[in-house]
Amino acid sequence: MKTRMTVAALTALAVIFLTPEWSFAVQKTAPPRIFKSCAEGQESTRLALCEEYQPPGGGVRIHVGGSNRAACTTGFGVWKPDANGNAAQYSLTAAHCSMGNATRDTYTDEGKFLGNLIDIKYTRTQDSALLEGNETYKHFTENVFSGGPKTTKQLSVRGQATPGKGDMVCTSGATTGEVCNISLKNTVPKCVKMDEDGKVVDRCGLIEAYRPGKVVVGEGDSGGPVYQKKDANTVNAVGIIIGGNDRGQTLYYEPIAAVLQSYGATLATCWDTVPNICEHGA
Repeated sequence: MKTRMTVAALTALAVIFLTPEWSFAVQKTAPPRIFKSCAEGQESTRLALCEEYQPPGGGVRIHVGGSNRAACTTGFGVWKPDANGNAAQYSLTAAHCSMGNATRDTYTDEGKFLGNLIDIKYTRTQDSALLEGNETYKHFTENVFSGGPKTTKQLSVRGQATPGKGDMVCTSGATTGEVCNISLKNTVPKCVKMDEDGKVVDRCGLIEAYRPGKVVVGEGDSGGPVYQKKDANTVNAVGIIIGGNDRGQTLYYEPIAAVLQSYGATLATCWDTVPNICEHGA
């Protein structure tokens, strides 16, 4: 790992000790279905999924290119028409998670094969990718993990939101866990210089948020969900984690509306599946 006082992506490919000037990058309705659950005596966390578990839309640690590769985090579940025009479900993550890897195969923290990254959008104004699950992990549920790195608690995604300057958001990266009370510093997307694996790039279309004295993002959180809580069990999607600065106290995220528009996709919400999922949280 190169030790540079620069901006970096939130994967293990880059440093998180930064100068103040630079930052680090880190079809809607389907038939109702009941998701498989963990067997008796098992539990699923953002770091370890039981065999039959359908991973949630946000907060699972993933490794692109092999289980020994740098970590990232899944974002929200989305619906998008497949090649045949049928609604298919995917999970969002950050495009820079795939950089430097020979394959797009994606694995869990414990080495289970999840699926492949597709539709990778890695440009000056876009940093997102879709994770297409394999047969075991075919669907990505409309939930996000809420709590520390080993939490089993989940919240249901109710809809999406565009917060204003000074409003508070939460993050839920697989490394840092859930952190809330992060205040937005701007509402107009901005450009930020980022160090991605030792290369300084301009990353635009980002919203900046800040919580002094608290690490809100770190290595391995890239692609994870940014949201606002509606109540104890539900959230509104706000964006996906791209990077940070100020030793992790500053967050940069790509707004969910921009990501969805780029794919012609729709956010997967609890309204799309079992009706009472909104009430029970997960």
